[in-house]
Amino acid sequence: MTEAEEKKVISALGEGKKLTHAFPALLRVRDKQSQLIPMTATKIHQKYQEYAGRLSYVVKPRQIWFTTYKIADNYLDCVTKQGHRVLFLNLKDKVTEEVFQRAHTFNRYFQLPEYLPKTTRDTIKKLEWDGERSFTAMTIDNDGTETDADALGRSVTVQSVHITEAARIKHFRVFCGAMLDSIPQDGKVTFETTGAGASGEFYEECMTIHDKGEMIAPGIWKLGEQTLHFIAWWEHPEYTMDNSGVRLDDLNLKERQLLQDDEAVHLEEMRKDKSLDDEFIRKALEWRRWMLVNRKGFLTNPSRALANMNQEYPGNLLHAFQSTGSAYMSLPLLDEKQASAKQFEKKNELPIYLSLHDIGGVITPDLDGDQFLMWMPPYNKEQETWENRYVIGADIGGGQKDSDPDCIFVKDRVLGIYVAVSHGCFGPLEAARRMLLLARFYDRAFIGFELNNHGHSVAIELYKAGYERVYKHSDKNGDYKDLGWINNRKTRDDGVNLLRSNFENPYNGFRMLYNEWFAEARAFKEPEPGKPPRGDGKHDDVVMASVITEIMDEFLGQPEKIELEYIPQPGTVGHMIYQQGQEARPLRNW
Repeated sequence: MTEAEEKKVISALGEGKKLTHAFPALLRVRDKQSQLIPMTATKIHQKYQEYAGRLSYVVKPRQIWFTTYKIADNYLDCVTKQGHRVLFLNLKDKVTEEVFQRAHTFNRYFQLPEYLPKTTRDTIKKLEWDGERSFTAMTIDNDGTETDADALGRSVTVQSVHITEAARIKHFRVFCGAMLDSIPQDGKVTFETTGAGASGEFYEECMTIHDKGEMIAPGIWKLGEQTLHFIAWWEHPEYTMDNSGVRLDDLNLKERQLLQDDEAVHLEEMRKDKSLDDEFIRKALEWRRWMLVNRKGFLTNPSRALANMNQEYPGNLLHAFQSTGSAYMSLPLLDEKQASAKQFEKKNELPIYLSLHDIGGVITPDLDGDQFLMWMPPYNKEQETWENRYVIGADIGGGQKDSDPDCIFVKDRVLGIYVAVSHGCFGPLEAARRMLLLARFYDRAFIGFELNNHGHSVAIELYKAGYERVYKHSDKNGDYKDLGWINNRKTRDDGVNLLRSNFENPYNGFRMLYNEWFAEARAFKEPEPGKPPRGDGKHDDVVMASVITEIMDEFLGQPEKIELEYIPQPGTVGHMIYQQGQEARPLRNW
C-alpha cells in the first residue's frame, strides 16, 4: 500500500467510510475454503450501520456474515479509539471461541501494522492493546438463575456489546436490564439472532418494537432508543440461482400446491421492495427451490421442509419466529387473521381494560380495573334472547411466580368471536371467582375448565357457589368431583385437532382477537410420533384455553334464539346492537 493509499484509508475512518473503504483495505477474513480474503461489507451491513439505535435487535437468516461484520466493526473501533472496550457474548463456549478467532485474524493480518496499537494481551477470549482498549469474548451460562443473569449483566463495563443467538438467552430481560445500567449512554448493544420460536422475552421485545414503533425503512422499526432490524433471505447477494432444476410438473399435487402457496407469500413480500426486478426475483426463488429440495428434504416431508426453510431463511418477521418444527396451524392464515384483528381493534379503539364487581347481586363493570380485556359487552337481552350464547374455557395454573399462567376466554357462539379474556398468574381460587363474574355478566355462560391439579380447587369453588352451568365429565359422584374437562392424550389430541379445524374452516366463524394467542399458536408444533401437539416455549396456556373453549362450544350444540314478547324502541339501549347481515358494532358506552 502506498503512502497516499494509507492516508486515504486512515482518513476514511474519520469520514464515516469504515465499511466501504477501511474494511476491505485493512481487514482480512477467512472464507469457506479457509482462504484469506478482504473483509467486504454488503448492503445488509451498510443498511444496519445507517439505522442502528442504542439497542438494536437483529433478526436474520443464516449465513449472511452479520456476526463477522459486527466483530469487524467492533474490532476497528477498539484499535482506533482510545479507551474503547467491547464485549462479545454467546451461549456455547466452543462457538464463542470459534467466532472470536475472527477478531484474532483481523489483528494478526492487519494491513497497516504501523498504525495498530501495541497488543498487550492475546488469549483465546481476549485481546488488549495500549490505551486501555480491549475486546473480550464471554459465554453466558444459560442454565443459571435470575440472580446469575443479573450478576453477569452488572459485570459489563464496556462501550459496545454484541450478543449472538440472543433469542435463546434465559432471563433475557433481567440480564439486559442489569447490563444497560453498566453501559454509558453513548454505548451500543447489538442483539443478533436467527429465529427461535414465537415465544420468550426476546420475541416479546421485538414484537413490541414492531407493533408500537415507527417503520423508518423497509424492515426497520424504531421505538425510542431501540431499533428492530429484520433481514430477509433475498437481501443476501449470493442467494440466487439461474436454474434450480426443480419443475412444478415433476411434483405431485400436494407438493406443487404447498410450494406454489408458499412462494406466493415470499413473492408478495419481495414485490414490496421496488429495487428488485423480475429477473432477480426469479433467480432468488430458483435458489430457494433448490435449497428446499436438496437441503431441507422437501420431497420427503414438504410441510416440515417449508417450516424449517422459513425459519432459517425468513421472508418476513413472523416467519423468523415460527417454531423449529412444522407449525401445527397455517402460518399464512395466522398472519392474515392477526392483521385483521389488529385492524378491528384500531378502528374501534379496543380492547377495553376493566374489572367486574358484584354490587347487590348485579355484575357491574369498572373501567378503572384491569382484570379483563374485553372486545364486546354482552348482547342486548331486551332486543333479542338467546340460549347458550356464551361459553367460557379456562386453563388454570398454580398462581405462583414460576407457575404456568391462567387463561380464561369468553366466546360469543353466535358471532364466533372471542369477546373477553383474563390472563395472568392469579391461581385457582381467583380464577374461579373471575369465571363466575364473567359467567354471570355474559348471560349465564357455560363454563369449562381443565381438571388438572389446580382444577380441583376450581371445581370446589364453583360447586360451593352453586353455579350449575359447568361442564361435567361424569355424573357418578353428584358433587364437585364430577366437574371439569379431563386432559389426557386422546382428549388433548381431539381438542387440538378441533381447534385447528375450526380456525382453518372459513365457514366456522372462529375469530380470535387476543394478540398473545397468535404468538402461542405460531409456536405450536406438529406432533412427533407418540407425542401430543405442543407449544415451543415454556407455556401453552392461551392455546389450551382456546382448545377447551372450542370443546365446550361443540358440546353445547347450536345456540338457540328465543322469540321476544317485547321489542324496545330503536336507540333506547346504549350498548351492543346486532343488525342482521352486518358485523357487530361495539360501542364504548358501557
